Amino acid sequence: MKTFKIILVLAVCTVISAFTLTDTKTGYAVGDYATDFKLKNIDDSMVSLSDYKEAKGFIVIFTCNHCPY
Repeated sequence: MKTFKIILVLAVCTVISAFTLTDTKTGYAVGDYATDFKLKNIDDSMVSLSDYKEAKGFIVIFTCNHCPY
């Protein structure tokens, strides 16, 4: 039984470390140009960065109607 617990703890540690040892440089840095992407608007229409070619910048807000935070 003690061996089983040790193997279980090692397996859990291995699984946890597999998710924490990923590449930490993801996303964009300050000054990077964002690639074009599409998001669904609140009226179910799709909005893309290419729809607003003259814009100098964007603010993207992700919200959830049923989440209190």
